[in-house]
Amino acid sequence: PPPPPPPPPFFFQADPGILHAQESRGLGYVYKRQPPWVVVIGMFLQGSGNGIFGSPNTSAVMNVVESNKYGVVSALLNMVRTSGNLTGIAMGTTLVVFTMASMDYPPDLSAIESAGDNPYGIGLKTAFTEGITRAFWIGTGIVGFAAIFTAFRPEKPIIKKKINKTL
Repeated sequence: PPPPPPPPPFFFQADPGILHAQESRGLGYVYKRQPPWVVVIGMFLQGSGNGIFGSPNTSAVMNVVESNKYGVVSALLNMVRTSGNLTGIAMGTTLVVFTMASMDYPPDLSAIESAGDNPYGIGLKTAFTEGITRAFWIGTGIVGFAAIFTAFRPEKPIIKKKINKTL
């Protein structure tokens, strides 16, 4: 059988992290009266980073396992990705709620929708926006560190392995 394909170049593994960092940095500047196109561009960058990262990452992981373990490794990889997404959302929401509470507003995200343009409503929206800004800036730092770490990690040579046929 032919040898497995080489892992993707580091650019395709680190570049999505850079896109994610740019998206987080851009969304970190969002304020109350921001035009919607700014958010659309940030979400486009986020989706692009996710899409570009998925295939090379899966390929790199699958190249180091035996073919009879693909199902287990694929399930584990998807579970880890889902857990990471859930943890990130929970941490971001917690940061927003703590920021709102530290500015003496109730940590209730549903109150933002019904807040008016009176001084209390403006203050509540400002507290929410400040929390979102902090969450995106922290996310930018984490993703930026991960992208740099991925770009400069040492490459290990691919070891050709025997293919075990199971009947």
